[in-house]
Amino acid sequence: MPTSENIRVPIVCFVGTSKSGKTTTIEGLLKVMNELSVGTVKFIHHERMDLEPEGKDTRRHREAGAAFTLALAPSETALLISREKRDDLSILEHVMLLGDKLIPRPQLIISEGPRSPPPGIPVILTAKDENELVELKGGLPGNNPILAIMGVIANSKISSWNGIPVILNDEKGLSRLKKLILSHFKM
Repeated sequence: MPTSENIRVPIVCFVGTSKSGKTTTIEGLLKVMNELSVGTVKFIHHERMDLEPEGKDTRRHREAGAAFTLALAPSETALLISREKRDDLSILEHVMLLGDKLIPRPQLIISEGPRSPPPGIPVILTAKDENELVELKGGLPGNNPILAIMGVIANSKISSWNGIPVILNDEKGLSRLKKLILSHFKM
């Protein structure tokens, strides 16, 4: 199970329902964190990612049974790994071991998901309404600090929920979220 300690990079997870504002918030946060090296993880809930067009060589390699395919282009690298379990962050430990020549070492990792992150990893909840917040909070292991609430619910004009700040996804709000995250990790 990954923690900030054993991969030595702080991780914050965005946990929310579909269309609640996770991706939009992460996009904005990345823009205000432009002075930091930030890596992202995206949990995809479909059985297979369709990153490789039908008939292309990388897809043909994987369909023929390759354990992994490393796709190298002049300015991008993609590592595609077939694996059974995908609903946790444990693979990060192994990815970070690939080293700076393949994976630039980030100062922070932002993960979009999973719904139930490993214990102790801080989360930002995104939701459309308070019912979703109750459901999301109930699905957390219990000792995940909730740093903030963002997303669609922030448009409802509530400033906090159960003592957790609800932050608008605007420049001021994203700067506030950045400060909360950096403060949490003492960065």
